[in-house]
Amino acid sequence: MYQERMRLGAALILSFALSEFIIFGGLGIAVPLVVGIFYTLVLILDKDKLKGKRLTKWCIPVLLITLCFPLFDNDTLKFFNLILLFMLLIIHISELYNLNTYEPYTIQWLLNHCSLGIIKPFECFGKAIQDVKVENEQIPESKGQFIKKIIIGVIISIPILLMAGFLLISADAAFQGVMNFFLDKIEIDLFYIVTRATCISLLFIPCIGFFKNLEEPIDQIEGQKDTCADAYEDDEVKIQWKLSTKKVDFTIGMTVCTLLIGLYLVYCMAQLSYFVSAFRGILPSDFTYSEYARRGFFEMLPITLLNIGIVAGLNLVVQGKEEKKKAKWLKGYSVFFIGFTIFIISTAFAKMIMYMSEYGLTIKRVYVTWFLILSLLSIVLIGISLFKSHFRIIKKLMITFMVLYIGLNYCNVDYLIAKYNGYLYETQQVEVERSFDDLSLSSVGPFIEMKSKHYNDYIESYIWEIEYKNQWESWNLAKYRASQLIQQEGHTVIKEDKSMDRLGID
Repeated sequence: MYQERMRLGAALILSFALSEFIIFGGLGIAVPLVVGIFYTLVLILDKDKLKGKRLTKWCIPVLLITLCFPLFDNDTLKFFNLILLFMLLIIHISELYNLNTYEPYTIQWLLNHCSLGIIKPFECFGKAIQDVKVENEQIPESKGQFIKKIIIGVIISIPILLMAGFLLISADAAFQGVMNFFLDKIEIDLFYIVTRATCISLLFIPCIGFFKNLEEPIDQIEGQKDTCADAYEDDEVKIQWKLSTKKVDFTIGMTVCTLLIGLYLVYCMAQLSYFVSAFRGILPSDFTYSEYARRGFFEMLPITLLNIGIVAGLNLVVQGKEEKKKAKWLKGYSVFFIGFTIFIISTAFAKMIMYMSEYGLTIKRVYVTWFLILSLLSIVLIGISLFKSHFRIIKKLMITFMVLYIGLNYCNVDYLIAKYNGYLYETQQVEVERSFDDLSLSSVGPFIEMKSKHYNDYIESYIWEIEYKNQWESWNLAKYRASQLIQQEGHTVIKEDKSMDRLGID
């Protein structure tokens, strides 16, 4: 009975925190607060199960991503950080509770985590509500009737109190003055109250379902491990059987790949000067820098996806891997497609470098460059996996992505873009002011140093952004520094906290 009440209270607290601090608050210092509330609730609910548990390696990325919110102000990265943080929290809690019994860093392991974070909470919601009903049935009838009567009395009294209040206001001027005084001081907006209540109610469903999912006894989970392992092995056998019965003939596969390789070689020979010019930093006469870089990216993307699919097909679908001679041919063809993909990505990267060196950096150009680096490293890892049978490719790809993504956050990309563009503006008179339109408040310092001719317009937009996002939940270090720099320039920034306005109270 006590556990059900604790779970119900934890779900209400978490849903309120998510609604008020994150959804209607801001993605700033409130995010570490909510993460701390989440872990505290988990610890309180199941401290016996977690006793003796050691912190897993997933604590590191959870902590690093959480700290990005109070440090930086890039809205795009905040959005993806929130999604990534949710996934990391699910994986971390799942590891602590041993909820995922599949082999780590496999496709089944990833899919099961998605189920634990998205599907399972809604499935367990019904079980949680059923537990609450059982608990209510265990409450003594006299006590239950007493609480029920109080609730009914409160509901009935609402229209009576409203009617009596209006009558007293119209009959007595002194009472009317008292009521007007309170109504003027406290104005309640029903729209705000309804939206908050609705949001909290919707969040309560997955929250209580998630906590219910954590309450499965450890011995039951341990008892399921062998069964799940056997099921996993059975699934592997079934997959291998399906692949072995539906594999493509070696000759057919090699013919298709040979023709495709021929097409790639003809394409490279026909476009040889086009590709070489990218590495030499020479712009073809019939292209602009933007067209050259854009074409390189959109050439790279479909070819990369196609070649990854071909390499996967050569190693999983085409027959002949068991025979030594045929296996060498399969591996050789795979290496060609990997090498050609690396060449195409490198070409697109060289074109983007040319574009940025000529016109400066923008946030979109940096994101594209980051994606190209991620694609290049991923293809290299796939190539390494061809020569190492026990190379855990999914684990290596996850680590690569996490390192690059966390690095993108902590390099303070908006500040670096603004600093570099300010240098181009001062030394080469490159028109880079438009690039500041998409940058966050981290760019205020370099912009002030740049002494732009549109100084006043941008300063006004920065001040508006600081004042518009002035709730304490959205506070971050980048915003604080920007506010200090603008005030040092002699401008005024209003620091009125609007958190009470969000509650519908003036």
